[in-house]
Amino acid sequence: MIGCRRVKQINELLVERLQICVAIYYRCASAYSEASGALGEAIDRAFSEDDTQQIAVLRQLLVDRIAKEQEILGQLDLVGRG
Repeated sequence: MIGCRRVKQINELLVERLQICVAIYYRCASAYSEASGALGEAIDRAFSEDDTQQIAVLRQLLVDRIAKEQEILGQLDLVGRG
């Protein structure tokens, strides 16, 4: 039988791990947001400069990004979290 002290230790470890996961999530979300902003600025710049080569590169980058997002969503659906 698990004692109260052991249950408290387990709960503290779980809370600590959850806090670490939340911190990682927020760092990832922040980095993703920054990347989105940079991509948007690059797209605006390419169109304003009528840089067809850069537009093509950025279009492919968007296609790749959307494909990765769809892959992640598919994995979430697979495990019942989509």
